[in-house]
Amino acid sequence: MQFDYLVSNVSRSYTEGLKKRFDASFAEEVQARAQLLCNLGWTLEDARKQIKAAVAWEFDGTWNRPVPRLAKAVDEQTLVIYQRLGYQAPKAAAKASAPKAPAAKKPAAKKPAKKK
Repeated sequence: MQFDYLVSNVSRSYTEGLKKRFDASFAEEVQARAQLLCNLGWTLEDARKQIKAAVAWEFDGTWNRPVPRLAKAVDEQTLVIYQRLGYQAPKAAAKASAPKAPAAKKPAAKKPAKKK
């Protein structure tokens, strides 16, 4: 004997709509985490690592939830948020050359005091 409630009658358009909502929800979550970490003073690289670790933990397969398609875009989303909040990415040329140490100043020579 078959039971009607065991057969899914969900339309394809509804399923696609759920995927879009899931992706939008995931993107909002990543952006909120990036904003929080930026406001707390985390570096961009540390924030990326933290968010990726959180995504890996949340979608570790325990509950049979698929990893979001946008999980690969965590780096981009984090960079966008950091830039919007005033972070400026270092230039590639600046990374290649080591910063020069400032030249040491010589102490000024003392002038002899005038005799009265």
